[in-house]
Amino acid sequence: MKERINHIRKTNLGSLGPLFLTAAIVIYTVIVFACYGWADSISSHTDDTLTDFSSSWKISGTDQEVALKHVGKYAGTDGAVTIYNYLPSSLSYGENLIFESDNVYFKVRIGSSDVYDYTSKPFVLAGRSYGYAFHTVGLGRRQAGVRIEMTIYPAYKGAGGISEIRIGSSGTYMTRLFARFMPAFLISILIIILGVTMLYISVGMTRLKTPLVDSFRMFSLTAILFGIWSLVESRIPIALTTFPDLWRCFSFAMLMVLPYPAVRAANGWMIKPDPRINHFFLGIVIFNIIFTTIVHILFGIDLWQCRLLIHASLLLAIVVMCMMSINQLIQYQRSHVHNLLREMLWGIIQLDVGCMVIDLIRYAGYGAPEDAARFSRIGFVLLMLVLIMVYKNEMVTRMKKSMEADLYQKLAYRDMMTGFYNRSALLEMQERLEKEKEKGMTRDLIIVYADLNYLKRVNDQYGHQAGDDYICRSAHMLQQSFGQHGKLFRLGGDEFMAVLNGDNVYRDYDDGELALLDLLAKQEHKDGRPDVSFSWGYAISRSDHPLTMEEMEKQADARMYAMKVEMKAERID
Repeated sequence: MKERINHIRKTNLGSLGPLFLTAAIVIYTVIVFACYGWADSISSHTDDTLTDFSSSWKISGTDQEVALKHVGKYAGTDGAVTIYNYLPSSLSYGENLIFESDNVYFKVRIGSSDVYDYTSKPFVLAGRSYGYAFHTVGLGRRQAGVRIEMTIYPAYKGAGGISEIRIGSSGTYMTRLFARFMPAFLISILIIILGVTMLYISVGMTRLKTPLVDSFRMFSLTAILFGIWSLVESRIPIALTTFPDLWRCFSFAMLMVLPYPAVRAANGWMIKPDPRINHFFLGIVIFNIIFTTIVHILFGIDLWQCRLLIHASLLLAIVVMCMMSINQLIQYQRSHVHNLLREMLWGIIQLDVGCMVIDLIRYAGYGAPEDAARFSRIGFVLLMLVLIMVYKNEMVTRMKKSMEADLYQKLAYRDMMTGFYNRSALLEMQERLEKEKEKGMTRDLIIVYADLNYLKRVNDQYGHQAGDDYICRSAHMLQQSFGQHGKLFRLGGDEFMAVLNGDNVYRDYDDGELALLDLLAKQEHKDGRPDVSFSWGYAISRSDHPLTMEEMEKQADARMYAMKVEMKAERID
């Protein structure tokens, strides 16, 4: 037993942890720098082939220039504003007017012709518009120098705008877009993959009933939610698909649910986790879902208009996590117990919290920034890498302790030599059957009481090693017979019991007895080893007339003794 426990203690369950961590850091660094380098190269190349057409836009009827990104605030009492510009004096074949819009509807007019209409307002669960969208308007050479007008209809009062108006090839524009957002896209994919992997690992550790496992699982869920939101913010999914409204719903849904698993994960790392904090934030999430649903049904207020409520919940979660980290660092100082990795974890949590605050400030007000998850994404990846290190050191230690505990429990109910259950396990089964009997949950049951013949003679004539071999061979026969239909117990040196409680115990007994007789008859005489010999008896407890285990043991013992006497008489004859 000591050897098996020492083997568990020496087993390096976390040997892949450092390798995985190192590989993740290297891959992350290579991807980021490679993508940023590629983005700079593509941007410098495409800037030469795309004409910037974002300046010199004016409000129709005036000479007031407008900031396209916030053009929605110029809308008049009729809820619209018309802006104009003049196309370049020369246009090439196949060029397009390409731009991005955010929470606005509009019409495009070139000269006297309406060429683009984006005013149909579909039902969108997340808001009154699709939010962020891409547009391409074809241009012809004859339109060079012609006046172009855009009539803007903000989906929300004073909000929304147009950005990144370029003239050129749509393929070149999309290449530039992908280059600009590819680093954020790939990092978001990395966060989701790591989150799914960590969640899969945590599911396999459900038997470890510790706050650490729950924290690890909640952080995995947080990573998945954050990764999906970050993925949408990279804009690439919107550009590649035809359902921006679905991505918009995903974005708001992820932000709404995010506070609960994030705070619960941080709470699990506390020296003394407080379940009330978890319940409080679960209540906040449920309240937000119910509130936004009700106001949408009654007043038509959508998720975009409720974003301040969602952001307030996120901000509250950030404040709580920041207070948790400060409290834990103070506790470590007061207790003079230093855990470098845990202290590093709480420090990185503070850094991540700071990154989230920066992004919330950038997101505040109308009009989201180009990438609302820029700083949070970086802080989150650093947090994940540090968490993997902490997990490797602490979770593996707990796993080893759990394996030791399982081994001790197994040894408490198992016979070391045969692997059968022992008398303690039988007593536990007996208690369970008695409780079932008291509840009226009776069923047919057969026990087989087997006694190994001539064990003392084998020990005396051949030695105890041969006696142990004799016991092991007999156990193998029982396993190949009655053990195929029920549980086997070793009650003493030469005493065994089989408990059959399947759907058809009578057939199971017949099959087991025939198999045992066949095994006994086919024994091969090797190295002068004595043949195994058994005496056994059985007892039946019927569902309509149940017996106690004590009564069954008496009946089975009597039949076993009768068989032993019969075998002895046959041997004398």
